[in-house]
Amino acid sequence: AESLVKRFDLKPEQRIKGVSHGQRVKSALLLALARRPRLLVLDEPTTGLDPVARHEVLGALMEVLADERRTVLFSSQNTLDVEQISDQITFIDRGRIIDSGDKESFLDRWRRLRLEVPAGIVLPTLPGVIGPANGVGSGRLTVVTTSGFNPTLPDVYRNAGATVHAVDTMTLEEIFVANVKSRREGLAA
Repeated sequence: AESLVKRFDLKPEQRIKGVSHGQRVKSALLLALARRPRLLVLDEPTTGLDPVARHEVLGALMEVLADERRTVLFSSQNTLDVEQISDQITFIDRGRIIDSGDKESFLDRWRRLRLEVPAGIVLPTLPGVIGPANGVGSGRLTVVTTSGFNPTLPDVYRNAGATVHAVDTMTLEEIFVANVKSRREGLAA
């Protein structure tokens, strides 16, 4: 507790009522962490924090995770926080789990491909591909998102007559949005 008081720049004599939102969050985290719980459950732990306070809170959580006997389970809409400290991720939309796995597999298997598809060219329908590229080309740039990237995928599109301009990795937020939109469109169909 003493170490966290110094690290979070808290003043033990100050009343909670008179501190900022960030100081209240850090005080609550101090109370939880000082007991060294084996499981720490947090809901939106960095919401409303300024960048410095957010960094301090994430740093403290990463230290907890360094002790392999302890676990932090937290929910957050801030996918940057999730991407920084999580090793397992579960996406929830409208109260339902839509995907779950380790962070590295999400980041490895999702890609965005930027294609130029000449008019009249028919692209193959491929599993895991999200986007307008399953169909006939219009001579314009097309963006294809895939949840199952394979290094041979660009060659499949080249062989079908498309020009592959880029293969981009995606952030966790982009993956979440693509995953949710794909699931919602699939339910609507």
